[in-house]
Amino acid sequence: MDDPRSSQRSREATPFGTVLNGVFPVERLRELLATLPDTAAEAADAVVTAFGSSIPVTVFHRRDLDWSVLAGVESHADQTQLTALECAAGPLMSRAATVGTVAVVVGPAVPDEAVAAHRILLAQLCVWIDLSAQAHASTEEFAALDDEAEVMRTVAHQILSAQDLDQVLLNITTQTLRMSESDICGVFLREGDELRMRSCVGHRVVDTARLRMKKGQGVAGLVFETGKVAKIDSYLQDSTISTDFMALAEQEATRSALAVPLIVHGDMIGVLEVWRRRYSSFTERDVRRLVALADLATIAIENGRLYDTQRGHRPRTRQHPHFPGTAAASAQPFVHPAAFPDRDRAR
Repeated sequence: MDDPRSSQRSREATPFGTVLNGVFPVERLRELLATLPDTAAEAADAVVTAFGSSIPVTVFHRRDLDWSVLAGVESHADQTQLTALECAAGPLMSRAATVGTVAVVVGPAVPDEAVAAHRILLAQLCVWIDLSAQAHASTEEFAALDDEAEVMRTVAHQILSAQDLDQVLLNITTQTLRMSESDICGVFLREGDELRMRSCVGHRVVDTARLRMKKGQGVAGLVFETGKVAKIDSYLQDSTISTDFMALAEQEATRSALAVPLIVHGDMIGVLEVWRRRYSSFTERDVRRLVALADLATIAIENGRLYDTQRGHRPRTRQHPHFPGTAAASAQPFVHPAAFPDRDRAR
């Protein structure tokens, strides 16, 4: 007498019983491996399409700590399972492969032995998608370098052309916000033994634009204290910064921050800082970019201060030295008559 459970298993396996004999689209997938799509998403879509509806597959991609679906059905795995898979553990081990930042997961209806027989092919697909992602990232990096060079040219132009300090600071924060792919940017300037926010863009809470901090307070205060770059990947959980501004960080939904010192002739005049509202890690390239912007910013700030100082000390009008009661334009420099003795004798 037949075992009902054995019969049920046989019926369940029937649609995939020929997977090992050709239904698993080996040739189609190998043809894919000989191409190079423009993006990882395009590669993932091609993989899911190649498998077809009879073999449901999901392609995941990890960015920072989070896995997201590139193509396929999201319900095939969750964050915990995918994290375990990276460590060669968990329930996905029998029906998935992961390499680098890519995971290919076969639907649970497919027999484990069918997946196991093609695990190397699944790993090759992961490598192929990951290479597509890297190639696309390289293309984006070249585009970003062009964008970076353009921004640097724009900022350099503003350094030479802007005079008013407030306009200089606004230019710096606006360009830095765009270039750093951040959500908030601020410039702190030193006033005695504390830093004061002088320009801020992207904030939601007015208190952010009014920030003042001493050495050791917050991220900018840490830079003020150490004179070094400070990078925070998880603002609310980081133990290296003080808790003075945690409530404000929660209001702003701050997740990560990067701050660099503004140095002129060896003296710190302020701090340039950016914040992101998403979980992300600032890269070494992000740091180099912000340091370069800070170098340009210090020149712009010094030029702006010099202009404001000259404007503040320049009188609006003054008595003409030879014609009392008449006003001379303030832009005209005063020249003492003794400087031109021949001119006086000619009169």
